[in-house]
Amino acid sequence: MKVLVFVPAGPDGNLTKGSWTPVVSPWRVGRYVEPLRAMGIEMRGLPLEVVGEYSADLEAVRGAAEWADVILFRPGGTDWACRDCGCEIANEALARFHAAQWGHGVYPENMRLRRFLNALGGRRAQVGLVCDVDWRVEPDTAWWIPAPVRDQAEGWHYPIETCDLITASTPRLARHMESFGPAVRVIRNSCDPSEYVPTEPQPEGKPRLVWYAASGPGQHAATGRLYDWEGPAQAAARDHRTRLRTVFVGAGFRTSYTGEGADLRAAGFDEARPAAPPRDWPRALANSWPALGVSPLKPSPHNSCRSEQHWLEYSALGCPTVAQRWRGNGPFPYDAVRDGVDGLLARGRKEWSDAIGKLARSPQLRADIGGRARERVIAEYNPTDRAVEMAEAFRWAAEHAGIGRHAAWMECEP
Repeated sequence: MKVLVFVPAGPDGNLTKGSWTPVVSPWRVGRYVEPLRAMGIEMRGLPLEVVGEYSADLEAVRGAAEWADVILFRPGGTDWACRDCGCEIANEALARFHAAQWGHGVYPENMRLRRFLNALGGRRAQVGLVCDVDWRVEPDTAWWIPAPVRDQAEGWHYPIETCDLITASTPRLARHMESFGPAVRVIRNSCDPSEYVPTEPQPEGKPRLVWYAASGPGQHAATGRLYDWEGPAQAAARDHRTRLRTVFVGAGFRTSYTGEGADLRAAGFDEARPAAPPRDWPRALANSWPALGVSPLKPSPHNSCRSEQHWLEYSALGCPTVAQRWRGNGPFPYDAVRDGVDGLLARGRKEWSDAIGKLARSPQLRADIGGRARERVIAEYNPTDRAVEMAEAFRWAAEHAGIGRHAAWMECEP
């Protein structure tokens, strides 16, 4: 079985565990490369160094497509790419907005997946196409773009409706994706605790309450998702500020906190750790030395489809988590957490304050819950098991090649 991942991977196309891009994310694809190879499934990327080489070496790209039995892509890596911060952008209008807002340069549109799929020609019916998602895909995720520009983001659904199989990180996200494709299956995220090892000494002083947020395109690394923090979690942290030091950690390609320190202080953080790009993220989170981690989520359709990733990463460090409890019928992001056993769930000011207070007052409770959570992550979320599930998905897609709703996005010159 040969799987081509739609991402530049150097002249030889080789992918490794460390080949991080928005497509080869560490918890969705990157950690599976070696286990899949042991199962007889070879994964390669496009034989290119950077996105902009696509038009200059179209024959090499076509050769890679001829090699593949299955092609894997993720929505975050299919379109325009920024030269300066690495973010992926949906179309020309949004790319130009990004370039104007940040003073960045973007690669031209010639890397778009649409053109690549059309270049397959008649072989499309023999190649399985898999789209992997771990976030809710639809135009409302571009809320940060002014409405007149956002309205130009047409055609966003075409790549997904082209594929033969959609793999999603949560049951609720899978339910959402059923409207786009004929076949959807759940493959949860994985986590490798051996990557979450601190390289800095543990700070002295009060136990550290940590919250982290990843920035998206156009968002500031620090404050892009403060709306999730503000509310019950923020108030609960202030209730127990005499016992805890509150720490923010940013993640994403935009690693500068320029001009954002005042916002973070106003939000109640005693400390803002340097933001880390995805390649360095596990070590950066470990170096924040959390005694307890929190994952508040403001109710929204987008947030309802999020995975238990925060709980996984805190648990990899043996750190107990207080996560958002949702109202209504699930499944919801933190349904995997066993409340009071390997994590705590909270909704509203009182529940958040009670949960954080229990953990702040009891080192033994923190150790018990964090220890059980880490054991469960090792047993149930290891990358090898997820690689087996992904291998089954690839084989299914190869056997059902061509069942996607559209043979290609739309007619265009390759």
